[in-house]
Amino acid sequence: GYLVRFAKLLRKILQSAREHTIPLQEELEMVSLYLELERLRFNDDFSYEVVVDPEIDLDDIRVPPMLIQPYVENSVKHGLINSENPVKILTIDISPVADGSKIEIRDNGIGRKKASLQKSEGASGLGLEITGERIALFNKQYKCSLEAVITDLYRDDKPAGTSVTLFYKW
Repeated sequence: GYLVRFAKLLRKILQSAREHTIPLQEELEMVSLYLELERLRFNDDFSYEVVVDPEIDLDDIRVPPMLIQPYVENSVKHGLINSENPVKILTIDISPVADGSKIEIRDNGIGRKKASLQKSEGASGLGLEITGERIALFNKQYKCSLEAVITDLYRDDKPAGTSVTLFYKW
């Protein structure tokens, strides 16, 4: 059960840490393992889905390892777990755009403003800061364009979650 999945995730993380880039397929496998562990931890309190456009070849797109995970972790820990929504869902949507692709991580959690008020003392957002630095380094090293755009979602003028879109052009 839990320990077997955790060991598998650790193995994948350690293997990918040796690489500068990994196929998006591998990144999604790690994220799915992580999400399965979090679902177990939080008693299936949320669900998730990964939607991949048929035009996308996940083995053909190479990304820095652990690119998506910090955004997914924020969605779960700060958005979904604190939500009173009866149906909590995180969606990872991968689709083509001009000259590249986009990876959107969307949740129907409490939104960033409310989440920032609930964060524990000393929580600094270091994970996202480091991820931003890694993206800048990746763009410089591989002469491509990887950009993260974070959007607050609203429904009827009330916070309805968060969307992080990674635009990747090569």
